[in-house]
Amino acid sequence: MDKPQRIVLQERHAAGTLTRAGVSHSLLGAYDDIVLPPESQQVDYEGELVVVIGHGGRRIAEQDALDHVLGYTVANDITMRDFQYKTHQWIQGKAWDASTPVGPYLVRPSEVDISHAGIRTILNGQKVQESDLSRLIFSIPHLISTISTFSTLRTGDLILTGTPGGVGYARPSALPASRRSGHRRNRRRGRISQPRSRGRKPTMNQGPAAPAIDRSLTLQFKGDWGTANLHRVCGWICQELTDRSGPHTRIAIWNGRGFSDNVHAVGRSEVDVALATPAAFTAAALDRRGVYRDAHYPELRALGVVPQRDRLVVAVHAALGISTFAELREYKPPLSLATSINDGVNHVGLAAHAVLERSGVDVEGWGGTILEDERPFESLDHVLDGRANAIVHEAVMLPHWQRFGREYRFLEIEPDVLKSLEDSYGWPAATVPDDYFPDQPAFQTLDFSDFVVLTRSDLADDVAYAIAWILGETREILESQYRHLPPHRSPVTYPLDPPTMGITPIPLHPGAARYYHAVSEDKTDSRSR
Repeated sequence: MDKPQRIVLQERHAAGTLTRAGVSHSLLGAYDDIVLPPESQQVDYEGELVVVIGHGGRRIAEQDALDHVLGYTVANDITMRDFQYKTHQWIQGKAWDASTPVGPYLVRPSEVDISHAGIRTILNGQKVQESDLSRLIFSIPHLISTISTFSTLRTGDLILTGTPGGVGYARPSALPASRRSGHRRNRRRGRISQPRSRGRKPTMNQGPAAPAIDRSLTLQFKGDWGTANLHRVCGWICQELTDRSGPHTRIAIWNGRGFSDNVHAVGRSEVDVALATPAAFTAAALDRRGVYRDAHYPELRALGVVPQRDRLVVAVHAALGISTFAELREYKPPLSLATSINDGVNHVGLAAHAVLERSGVDVEGWGGTILEDERPFESLDHVLDGRANAIVHEAVMLPHWQRFGREYRFLEIEPDVLKSLEDSYGWPAATVPDDYFPDQPAFQTLDFSDFVVLTRSDLADDVAYAIAWILGETREILESQYRHLPPHRSPVTYPLDPPTMGITPIPLHPGAARYYHAVSEDKTDSRSR
């Protein structure tokens, strides 16, 4: 058979399955050396079943698809992980010259029942991937039919069907995933062995041990409304945890609001893990303060924090001629004030009303109106559209603030108010630096930082360690989704620093503490070396 002109790649993704065309110059023989490209620092393996097309066609029906299959083989879809995650299009991580060893054996459909076959990857004698081919997300007939709908399949085309859990960057090894070279596959023995490599020399992984949970897990997470940052963090953690757990792992992510509702959900054992923001507000749940006065969650534990440098700020239109709370109390202007709903769940509305009350501001008593909504976008739109002349809100990194910032005056919260809030609820103060808002000097206000990852003390120790390890050791996956923004304007403040992520307002779960202790020791050792 002539060398294939094309490969078609199937990839699992949080939103489903991606289908992409590859290129033939990325192919290698099963025993050929792979030269590690100097441009990539994260070269990973992915063992995959390959379908070889024997008889081409277009718009092939599923019931006829297997008639077009010449046979099956295996491939190592070597992936430059750092290039893969540069954008949402993954082809740049998977189309490098001479990076996909295929074969060496071709098995005819008559020789194997592929639905009862398995796939296994062996690295240096260690099994790092194993799964049943019956667990393919889409069947081989479905893949052939779908691909041939939009592109004519030709004799010799290869379809790589996707990789099981345990991909290169997800596993510990004598050769770290970030420097792993190619492998060769022996189809009859069903294993992958490590050949000679040329190029950069691999180095030993000095970081904390990567988790590998043999049993399958069933877990429930809770994030935010569904499209914001907490849900994105949940998706990242769940994807990485699934890759490192048993083959039948199932993890659900519930929609939530990301405030006290998520704290209650964990405390009441409704979910296993949830994220809440701001992190400091959750500490009141340990000793029945504020909105948690009727609840008691002594078993609440943290797995880490994802940094978001945020503040709750108070701003009024410059036309009001007010620049301090003292002036606000003196003139008592009728305000149309935008903020979040104060329902005992939304931390923004809760904090906004607490600040106003303790500052002696009576919006409605002064003839004004409070415009309450759930999310920051609605409140910011009230200001931009002229429906509001004052706002108390967070998410200060959003570009909306820059659009109206010059027309508003940001009020510093008075020291006695900040102290009373910290004494009552444990809410800390923080500074907004000079010119963070257009032409605004630095001022003190309420800290509204960080997403805390919450669980209970009864979460399995190895699962807690795994989640903390994911937060610290796979942080590049999350960071890459925010690097189009400057760090101080990003909803996730990068670069993420694992030791700092282990400083939490809720006591760490022992499994998570084990990871942060290991990473701190590793950092200390690195400095001494």
